Amino acid sequence: MADDELHAADISSISDQILDVAPEDSVLASDELEIPSLLGVDFLSVGSVVLPVDSDGLIEASETGLLVGLPTETDTADAEVSAECLVVYASEHSEGSDVAVAVTEEKVAVHTLIPDANASKEYTYPIEGGLPSLRADGGVDVTQMGLTIDEQGQEQFISMVTLTVAPPWAVDANGHPVPTHYEVRENSIVQVVDFDESTAFPVTADPTFWQVAECVGAVMWVIGSTVFSVAKILKIKKLISKAGGVKKAMTQLMEAHEKWKKKGRKGNFLKSKEVEAVGGTLMGLASEILGITTVKNACFK
Repeated sequence: MADDELHAADISSISDQILDVAPEDSVLASDELEIPSLLGVDFLSVGSVVLPVDSDGLIEASETGLLVGLPTETDTADAEVSAECLVVYASEHSEGSDVAVAVTEEKVAVHTLIPDANASKEYTYPIEGGLPSLRADGGVDVTQMGLTIDEQGQEQFISMVTLTVAPPWAVDANGHPVPTHYEVRENSIVQVVDFDESTAFPVTADPTFWQVAECVGAVMWVIGSTVFSVAKILKIKKLISKAGGVKKAMTQLMEAHEKWKKKGRKGNFLKSKEVEAVGGTLMGLASEILGITTVKNACFK
C-alpha cells in the first residue's frame, strides 16, 4: 500500500493526536454517532447539524440554513468516523493537514491537525447564508436578515445573530498554546496560526461554532433592538433575568406551548393551564413577547 493510502487510512491516529490536546468537552460520547460504514451515504445528520461526507461539502446548521465550509487550504479525503466519534477528513497527502469534526447538541468543533512548519498558517472557512463579523473578544458573530413587525404595525428588516464562533485556540504537540487569531475576509472566517520552525508539531487549531437557537436568537434580538420602546425592552429584560436567563425561560415557555398544542390549541394560550403552570414571571414574559412577530414565528409555531 502506498504511503498516501496508509496516511488516509490512519483515522485512529489522527483522532488520537487531536484528542490528546483538545478540550474534553469537544469530544462526543461514543454512542452518539454509531455509523460503521459511510458507503453510499451523502451526509451525516447529528441533532440539528448536517455534516458532509464529501470533503468538498458544507456543514449545515439546519435550524437556520447557515452553511460553513471546511478549510479551503486542506486537500482531504471523504469522511470517516473514528472510534471516538470524530468525523475525520484525512489529508490526501502525507504532508497535508487533516481535519476532524466533533458535534454536540449545541456546537460544532472543527479541529485542523497541522503537520509541520511547511503547512499553511491560514485556514479559511467560507460562510454561506450569513454575514460574519469580528467581536471584541476575538470571536466571530454570524448574522442573518429577517423581517419583523414593530409596535406601530410597520414591517422592519432586522439583523439577528444565529451563529457565534468562540475565540480561537491552537496548541502544539505538548499542549502549549500557539498564537492564533481570526480575520474576516469577504464572507469567510480565516484562522491564522502563528507557528514557526521551533514549534512542536503537530499543531491542533480549532474554531468552535455555537448555534444560537432560532427562538433564543429572536429574543436576544428584541432585547438589543431599537424597534421597540425602552420601557418594553427593560420589562422583558427584568422578567428574563428573574426567570434565570433567556435559554431557560424560553425552553419552559416552548414546552408549555407544545403541551397546549397537543391538547388541541383550545382557547387562548396566555390564559391556558399550561402557561399558569410555569408561574407568574414566565406568564408575564409570554404576554410581552407573544405579540412580537419575530418571536412568535421563531418560538411558538
